[in-house]
Amino acid sequence: MKKLLFIIISVTLLANFAYSFNEGTTGAQFLKILVGSKATAMGGAFVSIADDPSALYYNPAGIATMNKMGILLNYVKYPAEISYSYVGFVSPMGIAGSFGLQAGIMTMPQMEITTVEKPEGTGEYFSASSYLVGASYAKSFTDKLTSGITVKYIQEKIVDATSTMIAFDAGALYKTGFKSLRIGMSIRNFGSEGMFTGGTILTDKYSKWTDGQTPLNIYYKTDTYTLPMNFNFGLAYDILEGPTNFMTTTLEFQNPNDGTENVRFGMEYNLSKILFIRLGYIFNWEKFKYILDNMDGLTQNEKIENLTAGIGFKYGFSGIDIGIDYSYTEMGLLSDNYMNGHRVTLTLNF
Repeated sequence: MKKLLFIIISVTLLANFAYSFNEGTTGAQFLKILVGSKATAMGGAFVSIADDPSALYYNPAGIATMNKMGILLNYVKYPAEISYSYVGFVSPMGIAGSFGLQAGIMTMPQMEITTVEKPEGTGEYFSASSYLVGASYAKSFTDKLTSGITVKYIQEKIVDATSTMIAFDAGALYKTGFKSLRIGMSIRNFGSEGMFTGGTILTDKYSKWTDGQTPLNIYYKTDTYTLPMNFNFGLAYDILEGPTNFMTTTLEFQNPNDGTENVRFGMEYNLSKILFIRLGYIFNWEKFKYILDNMDGLTQNEKIENLTAGIGFKYGFSGIDIGIDYSYTEMGLLSDNYMNGHRVTLTLNF
């Protein structure tokens, strides 16, 4: 068991470090949008908990710990009227393990086409979107160790040019045996490179009149891009375990291949398994230092930009558990009075 755990850790670390030089060069950025209001309210520090269908996103090993079928519906709206919808489904299969499906789509409003001759717009419009579908499998190998894997099909589209990719997620959960302490780890979006091809804007050959006499053949070609891979390692511990009061804390280290490392902290207070209050913070040292150095010149939103919070309710009847969760992520200058940073999630377990 310890040997298997060591292999999982080693493979995920090596895979992530192999791509760490690609900072700021990845595509398919919608894959970084967090799902599940429970997890986002805790700062996204969820790899060591992963106890609802959002585990399909954070750590596929978590679906093996679920003893009921579950469905999760998530919606979030971002600035510029960008929206992301996500659905996850988990089905336990006894000693055979657990199976899961997920799908997510990011959409945005149509944009007007502009040219050099018509910088104010041509009257024609184009659209862009991205989506993923994935299948997961997880199994408990012992009473302490659980692991899982996900395969995802990813597509991005702008006008009529498309880019398709295949990616994998892998994760593990380990109960240490020391009270309630458990360890979680995962690697997300390890896969193929993407490249936009086809469509009217990416024809193989285009003849353009240049000097009034000689046509010039212009070739259009896009470059490849990598996926936003992320290695996550976290700890979870229940600091309060009472008959009606329960509090869980979690600490997580994240190492993305297209940004700086960050540490995330989250906590959840559970009252009678009905009311849930959650809080989280994303600690990025460079941003934290900037806030401290410029405290007087920042707005209140900017000062608490990495703060997350949320609340949830769960009610059960006739073997069905219904959960409604809300979370808010402070987005600094991008925050407004509408939907930016707000998430609402519906979870059904039956």
